[in-house]
Amino acid sequence: MIRARRDDEIDACVALLADVHAADGYPLHWPADASRWLTPDSLLAAWVAEDEQTVLGHVALCGAVGDAAAPLWALPPERLAVVAKLFVASRARGRGLGAALLATARAAARSRGLRPALEVLDHDRGALALYERTGWRRVASAPAPWASADGGQAWLHYYLAPDVAVRLAAPGDAPAIAEVLRAAFAEYAAEYTSAALAATTPPSEVIAGRMDEGPVWVVLVDGAVVGTVAAAPRAQGLYVRSMAALPAARGLGVGRLLFAEVERYAAEHGFARLFLSTTPFLTRAIRLYERLGFRRTDDGPHDLCGTQLFTMVKPLESSPLA
Repeated sequence: MIRARRDDEIDACVALLADVHAADGYPLHWPADASRWLTPDSLLAAWVAEDEQTVLGHVALCGAVGDAAAPLWALPPERLAVVAKLFVASRARGRGLGAALLATARAAARSRGLRPALEVLDHDRGALALYERTGWRRVASAPAPWASADGGQAWLHYYLAPDVAVRLAAPGDAPAIAEVLRAAFAEYAAEYTSAALAATTPPSEVIAGRMDEGPVWVVLVDGAVVGTVAAAPRAQGLYVRSMAALPAARGLGVGRLLFAEVERYAAEHGFARLFLSTTPFLTRAIRLYERLGFRRTDDGPHDLCGTQLFTMVKPLESSPLA
């Protein structure tokens, strides 16, 4: 679970940072005051990854005004938010926590109207791979003002997050949405019956027709549609369907951005809960739903044209109808 960092967790975060420093050499030089390092004056917000009440990861979002590196991002510092202090326990690697923390910080920057930026040392190959895999664009490199661990010149690379936007879909977006659905579910085609796959990846004319039933949203990266979700009012709550992202857009936080729009719509229209149907083999999507607060129920339907289904529900406690 990713959640906001509490003030009483600084010691736990420092202990985790010490473990990461010993294992991976991050940060390169241990700070004189690690607690202060985690709470700089420019701090806007911070989050932790938690499992069974144990902190396993951390990320911070900081302002760029006054940051000496700001000119390297080639944008006014007041338009930037710097993602920093990102680290994950070595025993928790491979669970997607780093990408989830990064997506959380990036989404928070966007919600403030700021462009996410970051800097990373050249030797931190794991972090570089994560940033480039999730669409960040390198805009500059410069010598670091300190030596590397072997005494050589250390280099810093400067990245900007891709230009991501979310909006309501229009009928003209239907062909692009159909392509996103086709590409997103292609790797699972063998798990579906042919009829179930056809229902899951409908043609553009069906998608355009759904826009009369309820809102459909798209996520655009640099102007191209890379993700989508739809919602339809039902007696049981707001039904969420056709959630998908292009494989190349995974790790950009597309799912979180889309669900933020769904929840905003649900709150504005007084829905007490969200619900969706999914299949057991969509494990990546199920993990996202669980991180977002959905839980499996025994509600139907349990079958889509011969492919097994189950239902997941998220109560909306803030709803006036809850």
